[in-house]
Amino acid sequence: MEDYKEVYNQGHTLYKQGAYQEALTYFEQAIEMNSEFMFAHYLKGLSHINLNNWPEVVTTFKRVIELAPQEGDAYLNIGTALYYQKQYDEAIEYMEKAIEVGLQDNPLERAYYNLGLAYKDRALTTDKGGFLGKWDGALTAFNKCLKENPKYVVAHFQLGIILLTMKCYEDAIKAFEQNISYDVEIKHSTTMQSVVGLANCYCALYDFEKTLHYLKQAIDVEPRVKGVAQVDVAFNNIRESEYAEQFNALVG
Repeated sequence: MEDYKEVYNQGHTLYKQGAYQEALTYFEQAIEMNSEFMFAHYLKGLSHINLNNWPEVVTTFKRVIELAPQEGDAYLNIGTALYYQKQYDEAIEYMEKAIEVGLQDNPLERAYYNLGLAYKDRALTTDKGGFLGKWDGALTAFNKCLKENPKYVVAHFQLGIILLTMKCYEDAIKAFEQNISYDVEIKHSTTMQSVVGLANCYCALYDFEKTLHYLKQAIDVEPRVKGVAQVDVAFNNIRESEYAEQFNALVG
């Protein structure tokens, strides 16, 4: 008769092969045989992450925490699952706990990045803290992410978006330029969006030559930017300027 570790190992093999649904059967069987075998709960939770089963992720990793309260990655996984379910307050609480407890499987910069996303999306859905104050949590988290890893490219992009929203255009430009500096060929969608962000910033600063330069650069990579620019109120300044004809020719 197989013991719970043998059953777990079969599930582990399937997990490593990417057969997450099949692996779950073995992890659940191992848990039935020994409900306190933390590793089976942990890989069961990771399987649910790979299957995007977010409610199950929360339930499973809460059980992991019961068995191993100092397992910081479990807190982070719960926080991430809550974030995807748009439960931002709880997500922030668990992510901050993960950072406090410490991580083994996930790099610290990823925890700060996920925390920044949770703070950012909460700010987009509430006015708590006022227009500027509500962004403090996200700004702090993304900056800590970049302190851990200055090459965490998407964190530069997220900072740029927040600073643009706050109308801190000069700082937003620096963040977008940092993002682009790691992907000069604009291969990734966030880089292309950073180029559009630069166009937005320079338009707000009435530097219309740079506005057109970056907007053209974005359109050359992704022609669908034309349709977005046609209706984007961020380009109202250039529509009302002597550069309006050039702008319309570019996005028309």
